[in-house]
Amino acid sequence: MDAGSVRRSLGGECLAVDGEAVTFRFGGKKSKNVLDALDISVKQGSSNVTRVDMPPLINLGLLGPSGCGKTTLLQCIVGRHRPNTGHIRIFGKLPGQKGFSVPGPGVGFMPQVTVEIFL
Repeated sequence: MDAGSVRRSLGGECLAVDGEAVTFRFGGKKSKNVLDALDISVKQGSSNVTRVDMPPLINLGLLGPSGCGKTTLLQCIVGRHRPNTGHIRIFGKLPGQKGFSVPGPGVGFMPQVTVEIFL
């Protein structure tokens, strides 16, 4: 993908979250898709905090019924799951790419866990 595609929309600026045709399923090819050809674009926010090493701040919320793929999408965004098809870029970088700071200084992530892992 070229740099022009990364800056695809919203006035040519690099998007905070940029996903195209993202499909993810647990299991083999015959398993049901949890995410099915999802497109997502989240514009970078504005902030009065000025730091050269950080993009402007944004807050993002995902709403939907239980089991619709909210947690799976977040896990793809932070690189815990890799989409079966399509791609997700965060501030122009693929999860796992050198210099990817998510989770970390770029994005905070608190995974959904059960109480048993703390016992």
